[in-house]
Amino acid sequence: MIKLVDILNIGNADYSKYKIHFATGATNKKEPYNKFLINEFDEWQADQTNKNFSREYVISLIYYDKDIWLFGGVYKVNNQNPQPISHNDGWSGWHYELTLTDNQKDLIGRIFFTIKKSIVPHTLIWNCNPQTVLSLWIFVFPRF
Repeated sequence: MIKLVDILNIGNADYSKYKIHFATGATNKKEPYNKFLINEFDEWQADQTNKNFSREYVISLIYYDKDIWLFGGVYKVNNQNPQPISHNDGWSGWHYELTLTDNQKDLIGRIFFTIKKSIVPHTLIWNCNPQTVLSLWIFVFPRF
C-alpha cells in the first residue's frame, strides 16, 4: 500500500515541516471542492478562520465525500504571521501568502485518498498503518 509520504517523497526528519490541511467548508463541506472545480481553490485556502498554517508547508486534501479526499497540492507558507482580514459578508480571519510547489503538481486533482479523519488525528497519519488509514485511488483523466 502506498503512503502519502511515499507519494510526496517526504522523509521522517521532515514531517514536522508539514501541516496536512483537510479542506472543508464551514457550512458546505464541498465548498473547497467546488472552488477547485472553478480554479479558485488557492484563493479560498489562503483565507483561514484561525491561524492554521504555522508550519513551512501545507499539504492540501480537499473534501470530496465521506472519508474521500482529493489531493490539492503542496504549498509553501510564505508568511508565518498572517494578515487579519474581513469579508463583506461579516466573515473575519487570517490571510496567508501560499505558493504552490512542484511536489507532485501533476497529481493535483487526479489522486484521491481515503482517510477516516474522525478517528485519526492528522499528526498521526504519517506513522499509521496505511492499510487501516490510507488507501489510494489513481484515476487517469484530464484535469478539470
